[in-house]
Amino acid sequence: MMSASLGSLLLARLPLSPTNLALLGGVIVGLILLGIAWRILFRRKSTFESDSPLAEDLAALGPPPSGPRHYYLHIRGQPGRLRYVVLAPMGKRSLGKPETTLELVCRGLGEVAMDDKPRVRLWPPQLSATGFAPSFFRVTRRPGRDGQPSRWVLLAGPARAGGTPILLGLAVQMDTPTDLGQIVMKENDWNTVLDITND
Repeated sequence: MMSASLGSLLLARLPLSPTNLALLGGVIVGLILLGIAWRILFRRKSTFESDSPLAEDLAALGPPPSGPRHYYLHIRGQPGRLRYVVLAPMGKRSLGKPETTLELVCRGLGEVAMDDKPRVRLWPPQLSATGFAPSFFRVTRRPGRDGQPSRWVLLAGPARAGGTPILLGLAVQMDTPTDLGQIVMKENDWNTVLDITND
């Protein structure tokens, strides 16, 4: 758009001659090349913090186990497999067994974990419930390009395991690519966003 308006301005000021047309063409090509170079040099870099001790590259996880399953996980109606779980206590509270904690958050989620055998990590106690989801998203790398449909969905936020407040992060490998991306959860969202069925 800018190069077109500049071209019009130059055409209005310069007489039409082969030399002037060549000059105009050179200016337009130069501006286009400058725009491309600008986008390459200053494009948004990934915010993945690979040097963090909490970093996890989902591409390095193995495939979900084959064989029969008893429980099936859906996110907003789309099927997937639970591949990565992060549990963190709020303050100084301790956490129980991961499958039991997940079952208390959302009925059937502990059973899904037993079927899908995700990688489970316990993070240190967190002081901020609102800071947990951005931290989880920063240190969890999804395969693929940002802004494109992906087979990976990340969910993170506060949850309640029975009467105990906790922080929970999940990475789910979907059956097909989706635009769901990263979902910041509230404490009461887990039972509505996740749908778990058994055979």
